[in-house]
Amino acid sequence: MPPVGPQGSRGGLIAAVVIFTIGFVTATIFAIYFGVALSKEQDLRKTDLTRSHKIYLDATSPRIVALETEAASNPNLREKTAMAAAIEETQQLSEAIAGHDSSATTQPTASVERAHEALAQAAAKTGITLPSDLAGAVEALGTYAAGQAQQADDLRKAQTEGAADAAKKIAETSEVAKNAQADLGKQNEAQKQAMDQAEKMHTEYNAKLAEYGTNFDKVQRQYNDTLKELEATVSDKDKRIDTLKKQYETLENKLAGRRLSVTEPIVRRSEGTITSVATEDVVYINLGAGEHVLPGMTFEVYNRHDGIPRLGDGMSSENMPVGQGSIEVESVGQYSSQCRVIKTELGRHINPGDLIANLVYDRNTRFNFVVYGKFDLGQTDQPKDADRAKIEALIVKWGGKLQPKINVDTDFVVMGAEPKVDSFTADDLQDPFNVSLKQKQEAELQAYTDVLNQAKEYHIPVMNQNRFLYFCGYYQSAQE
Repeated sequence: MPPVGPQGSRGGLIAAVVIFTIGFVTATIFAIYFGVALSKEQDLRKTDLTRSHKIYLDATSPRIVALETEAASNPNLREKTAMAAAIEETQQLSEAIAGHDSSATTQPTASVERAHEALAQAAAKTGITLPSDLAGAVEALGTYAAGQAQQADDLRKAQTEGAADAAKKIAETSEVAKNAQADLGKQNEAQKQAMDQAEKMHTEYNAKLAEYGTNFDKVQRQYNDTLKELEATVSDKDKRIDTLKKQYETLENKLAGRRLSVTEPIVRRSEGTITSVATEDVVYINLGAGEHVLPGMTFEVYNRHDGIPRLGDGMSSENMPVGQGSIEVESVGQYSSQCRVIKTELGRHINPGDLIANLVYDRNTRFNFVVYGKFDLGQTDQPKDADRAKIEALIVKWGGKLQPKINVDTDFVVMGAEPKVDSFTADDLQDPFNVSLKQKQEAELQAYTDVLNQAKEYHIPVMNQNRFLYFCGYYQSAQE
């Protein structure tokens, strides 16, 4: 190769520079072109990516991955995208829920709304609560339908059994009706026979009645004659009864007028004496169990020289028969009893030999007493029926007998407080209550006076409450 000269080197250098410049410009143009194309491609890819994000919220979600996998593995879906597979699957689900409905084809969510409406209607008709999910709701409806079918089967079975029972009952009823019809025929026959018998008896009765009618006048005359004889006999007996009644009343009045004097032999009797004085509070008497003395019985003690006082005016509040003191039996021996001293009168003493008396007590007999009115044992000026009951209980306890009213056998009458009649002014008596009260008080006073008068008519000793209590030695005890 010939050597390169200076001139050739310069020309080659220029050529190289020109070529390099052209190449650089060309490369720069291509770079600018491809840069602009790449930028457009990147913008397009960015736009596609944004649209993809709008369609696929998350391309890596399990459901998108499952759709891509199914599309890749299913020969029928290999040419389809995941979006297409999802749309096709959604359409299939819509048709499975709502059927081939045009609205469901364009708007699958309408199938869901229709399914919810159908579930709401089913819940309203069945009355059951359905789950929110379609599968659970269908299962619940299936269970409900199975239960309804079972109930229907049970009902049909019960109807069948009921029909069989009804048929059996109908047969039994028919048999009973048949028997009843037969019995009815027998009863009709018996009734006919009874009616025939009754007719026969009626005919016989009429015949006898006619026979009796012919003798009735004769029998009636005989009856009237007998009745007149009986009336005459009754009249004679009534006259004899009236005569005997008058004789009885006359004898009763005579007997009442000849009663023994109560002053000496009855009121002034003494049944025992003080045998000894142990202390000021303890004495002994000559009465024991043999004389029917009881613990709790009281006696009035009287001076042995003065004796027992006379009755005097038994209804007077003065000259009470007060003794030396009062004693109460504490313990009873065979022949004597120990007594405690209830009360000793001021300035007096109980001594051996003093007499003891209790108007009710008698070792040999039981006296009859009539107790009338309301009594005031506590001296409260408030007479009441309860105190009368206590007086009656003491009489029975000490050996006496009670009578409901005075008769010739009554020995003593003990009277309660005299009923009071309030003074009413003319204005007071305008009140019907005051009129009724006055009438009641006057009736009580009249009844009280009638008892006193009857006792005096029969010459029966009468005494008020305090005189009775003194004669029994119970005046002090009644205050306690």
